[in-house]
Amino acid sequence: MTDFDYALDLQNVSFSWHKRHAPVLKIAEWRVEPGRRIFLHGASGSGKSTLLSLISGILVPTSGQIKVLGTDLTKIGGMARDLFRARHIGVIFQQFNLLPYLSVEANINLAVKFGKRHDANHNDIGVLTQRLGLDRSILTRKAGQLSVGQQQRVAVARALINHPELIIADEPTSSLDSDTRDEFMRVLLESAALNRTTVIFVSHDKSLGHYFDQEISLHDLMQAGETKA
Repeated sequence: MTDFDYALDLQNVSFSWHKRHAPVLKIAEWRVEPGRRIFLHGASGSGKSTLLSLISGILVPTSGQIKVLGTDLTKIGGMARDLFRARHIGVIFQQFNLLPYLSVEANINLAVKFGKRHDANHNDIGVLTQRLGLDRSILTRKAGQLSVGQQQRVAVARALINHPELIIADEPTSSLDSDTRDEFMRVLLESAALNRTTVIFVSHDKSLGHYFDQEISLHDLMQAGETKA
């Protein structure tokens, strides 16, 4: 998927939880070029996670157009959006969302199963985890036995294994201490840079802004008539 000018292209997007209620999110325009690293911040409850759900196709806007990697998510059905997300978007959650009773390799393989890299094998997973600072021996351990720092690297590996064109990270550093947080940022962004992956990173912690190409507040994004990354 290379025939697009923008990794993200949002036009006149509005979202309401109920049709009769006022929009909780309203963006006139937002465009992000491929390969950019964007830091989006805002207060808790401001709509950051809602925006990520719209970009990843979990939610659909009440009105407007959302193009991700050239695909208009507002014109395809739920199953097609799920497949698109699995094949083209790597998602890193705040709580990592690993299955504690499965091995590290099995957790990463879940992304392989539903993604586009059906040829990814044990060696591919081992190489990736080693690049992220994990010994191959950890692949057989259950995710629930890992430290927080190890779990974060497994979450990054799961997001990267399919070589996604877009990574979405939703407050992934909120439970980490400063040293672990800095290492997480290094690992994530260095890995994304290898494939020129676009990164949309959401946090309320403004101190993380220096890691990114552009820093923008959700409030400003919603207020602006035109905002280009």
